Amino acid sequence: MGKYIPGNVFHLAGRQALGLAAGIPARPLAQSMAWELGLIAMVGASFAILAAPLLFTVVDLRAGVLVFLAGVCTLWWLARYALAASMATALLWQFAFLAVSGATFAGMLSLLIGFESLLSLLPAIVGAYVVAWLAGLLTPGAPAGIGVREAVLLYLLSHAVAPADLVTAVVLGRGATVLGDLGFYLVCAAARPAVGRS
Repeated sequence: MGKYIPGNVFHLAGRQALGLAAGIPARPLAQSMAWELGLIAMVGASFAILAAPLLFTVVDLRAGVLVFLAGVCTLWWLARYALAASMATALLWQFAFLAVSGATFAGMLSLLIGFESLLSLLPAIVGAYVVAWLAGLLTPGAPAGIGVREAVLLYLLSHAVAPADLVTAVVLGRGATVLGDLGFYLVCAAARPAVGRS
């Protein structure tokens, strides 16, 4: 929950402190954090290919999907053979996490305005959500990207979705992520004493 504290770094500092308290050396902790942030930023940026048709009408949506999938395969291959199999696996998990996050937002938007009317734009909406999420992640000082993610989403989707529906979906999307984070935190906090006793 530290990411909701203004500064956008306290969740990282908290993770480092917890690791040190558990006896893990500082260097591998910092290295793993740097690798994670670097990989997830690279993965998130690749979703811009899916969002490109929202800004550039000359970009074909189907071609964008094919280029995106080719990029996923290329990044996996590079991670697998230039780094390590564990890096390639982490890369695929990050792609899956971001794709599910974007699909959740697209599903929420579909419930508001109808699945059929958004069917052709679903990959672009997923891409727009992930790009907006990444902008929030990389903006210094914005707790959990609040305000940044929403502004980028409104900009990217303003020509594709009616403003009222888009604002409703953006607010509901933020509410869902906050409740998800809170629920995950509470489950982990409840499980922690049990883990300590085992």
